[in-house]
Amino acid sequence: LHWHATITAEKFSFKKKKKTPCAQLPLFLIFLFCLLKFIKVLSTIHPGIIFEVMLNKWNLPAPNLVVSLVGEEENFQMKPWLRDTLKKGLIKAAQSTGAWIFTSALRVGITRHLVQAIRDHALASTSSRVKVIAIGITSLRKIQQDDAELVWKWREKKNIIKA
Repeated sequence: LHWHATITAEKFSFKKKKKTPCAQLPLFLIFLFCLLKFIKVLSTIHPGIIFEVMLNKWNLPAPNLVVSLVGEEENFQMKPWLRDTLKKGLIKAAQSTGAWIFTSALRVGITRHLVQAIRDHALASTSSRVKVIAIGITSLRKIQQDDAELVWKWREKKNIIKA
């Protein structure tokens, strides 16, 4: 069993569902890194509905800026000084502007460095008001095919999706 969020213009609900074969899932997974929340949505859903869920159900503040962090879906080596500069810069930019950072939900490539930066920031920060909001979006099919690369090693048990 796994948790499945049903989102339509009229309602929002969570239900336990039996595992569905990957070929039958035209779904995307949207994962909020800092709060360890996720929803599965059809690829045809209107983005405004997802935005309303993020604001009203997840209680996120509206973004002042939206940053899309895009890169190849493969691991690569980055020089330590460049990696540290990237991590600090992303965190500082997100905090100072109230930005939402969008990326893939896979723990590879540039997203791996973003997730490490968020984790390091969360462990070092004592202030709950300065959260970094990073949102991963990926095809559920990609996650089921690539389960070893998932970000959710540190997820909440009630939100587990088993492939």
